[in-house]
Amino acid sequence: MSQLNVDTIKKADGTGNLTIPNATGTVVTTAGATFTGDIVLGTNSLFIGGTGSANELSDYEEGTFTATISDAISGGNTSSTSVTGTYTKIGRTVIARFNLESIDTSGMTGTNAVHYHLPFTSSSSMTLTPGIVQTANVNIDTGFQFCAILDSNANRGRIDEMRDATSATGLLVNDLTSGSANLRIIHTYFVD
Repeated sequence: MSQLNVDTIKKADGTGNLTIPNATGTVVTTAGATFTGDIVLGTNSLFIGGTGSANELSDYEEGTFTATISDAISGGNTSSTSVTGTYTKIGRTVIARFNLESIDTSGMTGTNAVHYHLPFTSSSSMTLTPGIVQTANVNIDTGFQFCAILDSNANRGRIDEMRDATSATGLLVNDLTSGSANLRIIHTYFVD
């Protein structure tokens, strides 16, 4: 195998340079860089704007998960309706989204609160992280609004009904019109 030993590479016109110092092994470019193939870091991290831990991007991932609802935070009875949700994980931040359509509540306890499943367990330091929920064919009291809520150290969220000057209450299984209720949720949260 051939080997080329150099400290600096310049463009043909003599401008710009790519420097590879002996001491650190750090590649430095003064003119920016364009890559046309994949950049694979292996077990190393990417640092943006500095080398401190606040500048470290240690993880980027896109994927899918099975989104379902249940009648208990521990899992309980689960609806037979499920859908493939999608997520993007950037560092410690997760953005999960799913649309459950025509939810079947057969076998679920009607007086229990509705809980939904997420792809990762939330950070132990985050409390009551709100998300966005859109509903259809769901019974809601006049003047109330919905909010998706995720507690700390959990991978199941709940949907709360809220209005001014009252305590939030969980959306109940009985509030879903079985066979036609829809829940569309986007939840952004942090992991440890």
